[in-house]
Amino acid sequence: MDKLINIVLDEAHVIKEWGGTFRTNYLKLGPIHYRFPRMIPFHLGSATVSKQLEPELVKNLHLRVDSLAVMRCNTDRPNIFLVVERMKHPTNSYEDLTFIIKKNLGPRDKRPPKFLVFFNSRGEAQAGAKFLRARLSPELRDKVKWFHSGMTDQFREDEMHALIIGESLGEGSTNAAGMVSLTASKVEIIITMAYLSIIGN
Repeated sequence: MDKLINIVLDEAHVIKEWGGTFRTNYLKLGPIHYRFPRMIPFHLGSATVSKQLEPELVKNLHLRVDSLAVMRCNTDRPNIFLVVERMKHPTNSYEDLTFIIKKNLGPRDKRPPKFLVFFNSRGEAQAGAKFLRARLSPELRDKVKWFHSGMTDQFREDEMHALIIGESLGEGSTNAAGMVSLTASKVEIIITMAYLSIIGN
C-alpha cells in the first residue's frame, strides 16, 4: 500500500453509464478512498465524458470538487468517414466482407486498402480472417492474419507494425486492437462485425 501512487480509471464514463445496469459494482468504487491510510489521487480517463456527467462522477467516487481537473482533447479524425451498409448474408458466412478483397487476388494485382476487421469473439476473428485469406492467391494468404487477447503482446505489436508499414494486407481482430489506437488511424478501412465501415482517405 505504501508504494501505491494513484488509482487510474480509464473509460470513466462507464462508471455511471454502466453502473446502473450490468456493472453495479462500478457505483461502489467511491469508498475505496477510505481503505488507504493516506490520500491516494484518482485519475480518470475518457474520450467521451460530458460536462453533465462530471458531478455524477464526483459523487460516485467521493471526490473533492476542488481537486477535480479535467483535460479534454479533440478526438476528431477528419480522415475517417462513416459508411453503413445493410447486410445481405448471415453474419457467420462472412460474405458481406467480400468487398474488401476481390476473388483470387494475386501478387501482381492492385492491393486493396489496408483493413482492420473487428469481431465479437476470438473464434469469429480467426474464421473471418480465414475467409478473407481464401480469397487471395496462395502466395498472399499469409498477408491476412488475426489476433486477439489470447496472443502475446509482442505478437500483437509485431502484427500492428506489419499492418502499418504495409507488410500485411489486413487483420481480423477482437477489441484487443483498440479502435481508437494509433493503428486505427493508419489503416484505410475499419469494419465491425455489424459491418459498420469506417473508411479513410
